[in-house]
Order: sequence, then structure tokens, then C-alpha cells
Amino acid sequence: MGHYLESLRSITCILAVLIFYWIVVLGWLIPQVRRILRKVLVFAFSPTRLAIEFLKPKVASYGKLITWWNWTFRNVMLSVVILFLFDKGIVVRHLPFWLVCFVSWLLPFSRINELLIAFYQDAFEQLRGADSGTKITSIQRVGYLVGAYFEVAIQFGILYFCLLQGFFNKEFCSIVQAIYFSAVTITTVGYGDIIPNHWLSQLACIYELAVGFVLIIFTLGSYLASKSSPLTSTTTSRQDVSET
Repeated sequence: MGHYLESLRSITCILAVLIFYWIVVLGWLIPQVRRILRKVLVFAFSPTRLAIEFLKPKVASYGKLITWWNWTFRNVMLSVVILFLFDKGIVVRHLPFWLVCFVSWLLPFSRINELLIAFYQDAFEQLRGADSGTKITSIQRVGYLVGAYFEVAIQFGILYFCLLQGFFNKEFCSIVQAIYFSAVTITTVGYGDIIPNHWLSQLACIYELAVGFVLIIFTLGSYLASKSSPLTSTTTSRQDVSET
């Protein structure tokens, strides 16, 4: 009986995923539904990105807002790293799992996707050769990209450190070890001393590899292929990158 119930649950989950997939695909063909779906997807993957898009038309200087936004998140990130250095993860281990998941989604996961979306969109704008309103050279963009790459590696390290015991073959003894694992993952070195042995941690590692690929291979390639003369853009993503 238990075997049949397990099979029924698996089939139900597969059908639910397929139904959701086709709702998204078919809904994307309708402009009005597409706009709603985009906001829902952006909120699900990066509520911070949705927040900055909401604040953009409400401020006089969007560039100053982005500068404040990025420095705020980076200071929060460094504060969390310093806290974990002294705390050794004691606070995280005693929090409810749902609260840890919520905070991890709201801060590191959302910030990672925010940077990914900004540079991904900006890379396409570079390939289109659009004109700009802010003068940024390709070399400057590479500098912003390198900073974002290191930030993404640290954010993933925080994310791994917040996962419960059992997600890896051994528990991280410090935040430095988690950041180390994140660095060898995003750079595709993979020494093999730490191994994800849960589907959630394995999925997180695959996603980090994908983010690193987009940032270094796709985005960096588009920047190096473009001219080094000042470029302009009126797009949101370009303003994001100019202040990252």
C-alpha cells in the first residue's frame, strides 16, 4: 500500500509541474498575461530586483539609488560573514528551517539573481550595440563584472553555510570553508574534498555553475567583443551595471 501511495505522490508532483509549465508557456503568448508572469517570476527569483524596478520611477536620481542599494547589500553581506566568523553558525542551527529558507531566499539568493539579471540584460544590449546615456567603457564594465563575480561567490558561500547538516558529506566548520567551497565550485575547480549529497545542495551547485558561466563566459565575452570607446544606454540593466 505504501508503495502505491509513493507512486501516486510522484505522479501527482510530475503532473503539477507539467501543468504549471504549460500555463507559463501558453500564458507567455498573451501580452497582458506575460507582464503578470514576468513580475511573478522576478518576485519568485529576486524580490530585490522587483523592488529596485518599483523604486526606479519614484526617485530623482536612479544612479544614486543604485549606488546606495549595492553598497547596502555588500555591507550586509560582509556583516553576515563577520557574524558567522565569530558565531560559527550557532544562531543559524537553532533557527526554524522555514525561517532560514526565507532569509536565504530574501538576501543571498535574491541578490545573486539580481546581479545575474542585470548583467545578462546588459550583455544583450552590448551585443545589440545600443547607444548610451551614461558613459561607461567596456574596461569599466569588466571591472564591475569582476566585483559582482566575487560577490556572487561569497553570497553562495553564505547560502551553503545556512543549509542544514546532511546536505554535504561533511558539515562546514566555518563560513570561510563554505566560501572556499563556493569559490572552487563557481570556478569549476572542484577538488572533491566537499561533496553535496542532497538533491537541494546539488541543485544549488549546478545553479552556481550556471551563474558563473553567464557572468564569465557570456557577459565577459560580450564586453571584450565590444568597442572600448564610451558606450551609452537608456536601459535599466545598464544603469544597474554602471553603479554595481
